[in-house]
Formats: sequence, structure tokens, C-alpha cells
Amino acid sequence: MKKLLRSVSGQARVLAQRLSGPLVSLLAIFLIMNLFSPLIFRGHEFIWKKLVLVNGFIGGLALFLIGLEYMGHYTRKCAGESMKSILATFAGNPVKGLMTGGLVTAVIQSSAATVIMLLSFVQAQMMTFYQTLGVILGADIGTTVTAWLVSLKLAGFAPTFIGLGFIVSLAFKKSKLRYLGAAIVGFGALFLGIEMMSAAMAPLQNTKFITGISTTLEIPYFGWLYGIVIGTILTALLQSSSATTGIIVTMAGSGLITLSASLPIILGANIGSCFPTGIAALKYSRNAKRVALAHVLFKVAGVVLFFFFIPYFARLVELIGINLALVPKQQVAAAHTIFNVVMALLFLPFLGFFSRLIHKLLPIKEDEKEIKLINTELDPGFIKNNMIGTALDRVRERMVEMLKLTNRMLSVIIIPFISDEKFIRKDRTLSDEEKELFIKAIPKQDEQYPGWTLLDGISERENAIDAMEKDTKEYLLKIMQELGDESSAIKAQSLIIVAKEIESIGDVIHRIMLQKLLREKKCVLEHDFSLEGKEELMLFHSKVCNQLKRAIDIVNNPVSNMTSQIFMERREKHKVLEKALHNLHFIRLKEGRVESRETDELHGDLIAQLKQINYHIMRIVRTVHESWNSEENKPPAKTAEEEK
Repeated sequence: MKKLLRSVSGQARVLAQRLSGPLVSLLAIFLIMNLFSPLIFRGHEFIWKKLVLVNGFIGGLALFLIGLEYMGHYTRKCAGESMKSILATFAGNPVKGLMTGGLVTAVIQSSAATVIMLLSFVQAQMMTFYQTLGVILGADIGTTVTAWLVSLKLAGFAPTFIGLGFIVSLAFKKSKLRYLGAAIVGFGALFLGIEMMSAAMAPLQNTKFITGISTTLEIPYFGWLYGIVIGTILTALLQSSSATTGIIVTMAGSGLITLSASLPIILGANIGSCFPTGIAALKYSRNAKRVALAHVLFKVAGVVLFFFFIPYFARLVELIGINLALVPKQQVAAAHTIFNVVMALLFLPFLGFFSRLIHKLLPIKEDEKEIKLINTELDPGFIKNNMIGTALDRVRERMVEMLKLTNRMLSVIIIPFISDEKFIRKDRTLSDEEKELFIKAIPKQDEQYPGWTLLDGISERENAIDAMEKDTKEYLLKIMQELGDESSAIKAQSLIIVAKEIESIGDVIHRIMLQKLLREKKCVLEHDFSLEGKEELMLFHSKVCNQLKRAIDIVNNPVSNMTSQIFMERREKHKVLEKALHNLHFIRLKEGRVESRETDELHGDLIAQLKQINYHIMRIVRTVHESWNSEENKPPAKTAEEEK
């Protein structure tokens, strides 16, 4: 019982977070109507009866919103990765994108959710901006399905849907079917909310107040503009165009509003649907923001085109309604569909023009052309839409990016140790001209970003790795909270370990090799490494660099033939090499080589730190390999040698 209560309370908390905006708006209206009702209804009779109607409408609307959110949220969780596959496979050209967007949105019942998914895909470079344009137009068509559902007489089946969904959720607690059950519950709640709104609005039929509003909305230009503003604001407050159209369809069914009066509000609702995507786009890259801007331009352009033809549009819908025997509320749903279908067909041939226009409106800023070491963004949208596999792949791609940063750090850290300008100038075997040539040949600037010095590049990459490790850990913990299968949980846990190991490599290079060995020990030496010592350091360093490059390939392609066993064999060879290098260095010490004695401690420290980096690389490879390839998918455990 306690587990059930915790589960219900957890779902309620998540739902409250998702509906915080619309519910706050409804709460404000509810408090105003109940606390200040005597002022609002002053001079009218039956104040409390009217208040009951208002509360019934607000309660029905709240239930409608909750049902809509349940349907969309749990349908997305049930679909999961399949939505990514559908969009990635069928959005190759505008026509396929149009059909795909319509299908996906019809299933998840939210064009905003579809567009926000597109933001995530563009951010992750899984889709191009141009590919999203057809999907956006299709999403606008798909969202009209909700209006048609509202127009159907299914309220009598609401208890049946709620009961069926509850039974499915209980019967399949450990299966994805439990999400389907929750979606069915939402479906029933949606119709129950519609029934409550209809019952609350029925007594208002033919009242002067409602009739006056309906008449005003039919006045050319001013009334139409007034209706568009109402529809836009209401949709922005409720954060759902489906909610606004649902209200209008219900009002039309109750005889409170005519088709002509409803059209401006429907047009405004289409503009208002851009608010959730616009707000969501603020945290995305400029290329992803173009998706939200395209959504706005399509809607605004469509409303402008239809604005001056509202009477003709109404007449067209009425003729269609007469021919198809549609009742008033179904005519409103048909108007909503016709608007979006016509808009899609008009704009589809000009998507190239829209793409160029939006690129001009949102060009790349100068500050965005600056250096950016972190390119793989971790989008919470993948977790929200139950695309756990995609989210884990994005984290793995970030691990590859972090490893490439460490590879760059490791490849250059050896340079200041073996190519010291101070000792070159002291070398009496070289002429002044040769000294200058050698000094000039020493790399001093970062290869990728010439504005940095070699050591600045190491420091900047270390800072980036630290930030990425922190963000990645928080993201993976969010994933683990949403996980339902053990395999994905093991992968998430393993990626946390990998991120920590990469961060440890960065610390070894920056804090120990750069800060302590180079800036504290190397600078006080009076002698340089011997020529043999330099060759030995470079040899061992190159072996470790090669191991890191192999690790990058394995993390990039975890299901590969290169196993941790092969890495372990190479590590054993490195131990043999290390021992041989130690013996050679010891021989030079016995011979009394001054430079070998002077650099003995630093030489040993460098070898030790390279060994430590090699150990972290081994841990990374072994962790990834076991997590992605083990049949039992057990969490990676340390070997006895590693424990030692």
C-alpha cells in the first residue's frame, strides 16, 4: 500500500510540474471568481448558481488538461525510441516529413511536444533544420485530431476508459503497457472534463452576455482581431492549443458561439501554440532556435492569409458541414483542420525560401563563432520523451568528445619537458643559428586554437572536462531515475564511472604533470634530460597516446572486436617496456651521467604519471566493454590488480 501511495504521489508531483503554468492560471481564475464573486456578479440574481457553473467549468477544464497531459506524456513514454526512429527515417524530404509530423502528433496529441522534440534532434545534429520544416507543418495538422475527438459524443464512455486504463496499469506494472493504461485513463479524463464543461455552459445559452460576445467576434476586422487576441492569450495561458480549441468546440456544441465567431479564436489559438516552443527554444542553440522561429512564421503567415477571408472561410466550412451532415461543434473542428491543411499545402513548395529567410533572420552571431570546446549538448527532452537509448548514446558521444580533449592534452604535455628553450640556448654544441632554428621549431601555440599558448590549451580543456563531467553526472542521475530496465541502468552507471575516469586523466595531466612536474620541478633543474632519456620518455608517451586513441575508438563503437582483454595484453607489454626503460635509466645513473642524476626524480615521476593515465584508460575500456557487450550486463567490478 505504501509503495502504491508513493507511486501515485510521485506521478502527481511530476504531473503538477508539467502542468504548473496552466494550473496556476486556472487557480488564479478560480480564486478571483470565488473571492470576488459578489463584485463580479453585483446586480445579478442567482449569484451562487452562476458561481457553481463557473467552478464546474474550471473543474472540467482542469480535468480536460490533466487528461490531455496524461495522454500525451504516457503515449510518448510508451512510444519511446520509436518516435526517434520514425522521425529519422521518414523525415528525409518535406512530403514525408509532413506525413510523419502529422502521424506522430496525432499519437502524442501535442504539436508543441513534437516541435520541442525537433529542437532536441536539431541540437543533437540528428536532423537538419530544413528536414524539420515539413514535420512542423505536419504537426500542425496532427494536433487537430484533438478537436475531432472533443466533437465526438464519447463522454458516456469516459468511466469505461478510466476503468480500463486503471486495470491495464495494474495488470502490467513491469511492462510498457502500463504507460498505455495511463494514457487510456487520460483519454477518459479528457472526455469527463468535456462533459463537465458542457454541463456548466449549457445554462448560459441565449444569455445577453454570451450573445454579445459572439456578435462582437463577428464584426469585420475589429471583432476578428479581438477574437485572435483572445485565442492567443488563452492558449498562451493554458499552454495548449488543444485546450483552447476544445473549449471552443464544446461551446459550439452547447450553442454558445457561432462558427463565424469561433474562427478568429481558432486562428489565435494557432498563434498561441507557439508560446511553449518559443519558451523551450531559449535554452537551445541558434540552429535549434530556428525551428521555433519557423513554427511562429508558419502560424503567423497562415493567420494573416486567412484574416481577410474569414467570412468566405466560414461559408466554405458551412457548405462542407451541410454536405457531410456535420453538427456545429464538428464544423469548428473541421475549420481547425482545414486551416492547417491549407496552410501546409501552401507553404510546402516554398520551404527552401522559408529556410533561407529564417537563416537571414537568425544568423550565427560573432560570439557564437568563438571557441567552443563543449559541443555535445545533453538534452533533458530525450529523458522526458522516454528516449533513454538516445540519451545514453548522447552521453557516450560526449565521452568521446571528452576523450578527444584529453588526447589533445596528453599529446602536447610532453613537448615542454623535452624541448626546453633554456637548455637549447645553453647547448655549446650548437651554433647560434642552429639554436634559433631549434627554438623556432618548438610548438608554442595551440594547434586548434592559435590564440592560446600550448599550456593555455591544456588548462582550458581541463576546465571544459571538469564542467562536462559535472553536467554529465547530473544528466545520468536523471536518466537513472526514469529507467525501467536493468541493462540501461548498468550503462548509465558505467558512463558515470567513465566520466570520472576521464576527469581523472585530465587532473593527472593538468594538476600533476603541468602544475607540479613542469612548473615546480622542471623549472629549477640545472640540467636537461639526456638524449637517451628524452627518447625513452617519448617512446613510453607515444605508447600511452596510442592506447588513448584506441579507447576513443572503442567508446565510439562499444560493440567491437577490440576487447578489454586485448588492452590488458598491451598493458602487460607496457609493463615490460617500463621495466626495460627503468633499467636503461639505471645504467646511466651507474655511469655517473650528470644529466641523468639531475633529472632522475622528474624522469621517474613522468613515467609514473603516464602509467597512471594508462590505468585510467584501461578502466574506461573495460567498463564500456562490459556494459555494452556482457550478456549478463552485470555492473563492472574492479579486478584484484586494480583494487591493489
